[in-house]
Amino acid sequence: MSLPFAIAGVQMMVPALHSNLIEMLHRIDLVMIRFPWTQMIVFSELAQCGPVPNQPVTLPGPEETSLQAAAAKHGIWLI
Repeated sequence: MSLPFAIAGVQMMVPALHSNLIEMLHRIDLVMIRFPWTQMIVFSELAQCGPVPNQPVTLPGPEETSLQAAAAKHGIWLI
């Protein structure tokens, strides 16, 4: 018998004036406090920088490293 796989989808405002990385990291912590059995957290593709094409994120980069650290800290998949 297979075990359930818990996924949390995060909906949040994504202002285009600044990076939303700090808020994303905070939301990850909140999800894991409230739902510690979560195994995957999914954000919108625009969550990091909003809908502004002139704020690209380089990969690999510090934003990716921060998100990798948060995923490792909680032992989750992060999309």
